Amino acid sequence: MIFYEDPDEKPSWRFRIVRNLVMWWAMFVAVSGIAIISLLVLAPPITALVNLGCQGHSPRSATIDATGARSLRVVSDRGDLEINGRTGLSEVRVEGVACASQNDRSSVIRIRLTAVRENDEIVVTVDLPESVRGGRLDLIIDAPGDLPLIDITDEHGPVIVTNVRGLRAVVGNGGLEGRGISGDVDVPSLRGSITLLDIGGNVNLDEVRGAAGIDIQNVSGDVTIGLNLNGPATITDVSGDVTVANAGFGALVLERVAGDLVVEDNLRGDISHRDIGGRVQLPGDADPGS
Repeated sequence: MIFYEDPDEKPSWRFRIVRNLVMWWAMFVAVSGIAIISLLVLAPPITALVNLGCQGHSPRSATIDATGARSLRVVSDRGDLEINGRTGLSEVRVEGVACASQNDRSSVIRIRLTAVRENDEIVVTVDLPESVRGGRLDLIIDAPGDLPLIDITDEHGPVIVTNVRGLRAVVGNGGLEGRGISGDVDVPSLRGSITLLDIGGNVNLDEVRGAAGIDIQNVSGDVTIGLNLNGPATITDVSGDVTVANAGFGALVLERVAGDLVVEDNLRGDISHRDIGGRVQLPGDADPGS
């Protein structure tokens, strides 16, 4: 099924709240003279910013029964994506705002949200033609917190995921933030920053690129990083082992690791560590056990 709303229809209550919040912040900055950077620091969450810069816009929504489902797969492009696990929820609820720089019905209506169920998988897909100038679709998705896997492919983030069981994410451009993931986190590819907090399983990052950093805190399992061509990385409070195939270019800081620490290669940058419970092996060590 394909879900979209006519731009000429009365906007939903959430959309009206978003619009009013944005207008309030714009008036506040104009009156007080606060610099734009202050607005960025103090801005409300993405739910209140989805419509900035839109000449043409309209809401999107979809609801899919999730009873017995094993995974939620989201294929998104050009827009903020937020996925929240909710205790006791038995359906997947999708809400968002489609935006285009042209203020005409034909441009916005070509931005489509599709939500279907395929056996035990729920699939949410964004169809955003390249011909839509300034096109984006910002999404907020609420899903059952006990859904075993959230599988994301996103061409342009940022992506925020909270309180789900398992996460797999490929992010083309933009940051990834995961909080309260009770199971494993698998990131085959990411270009941008990544923040992972309170992870109940293992963390595996195959390839991370970009100028921003890596921040991983409070992991119950192992942390494995393949190729880091990113900025600095900080890894703290890990109950298992930490293995880094390539530490990349920025500083690598490791603290309070209960298991072993192994860094196989380091292109350029300092490595510092303390409170490592197991063995430590760093590039150039003559004795891996030292």
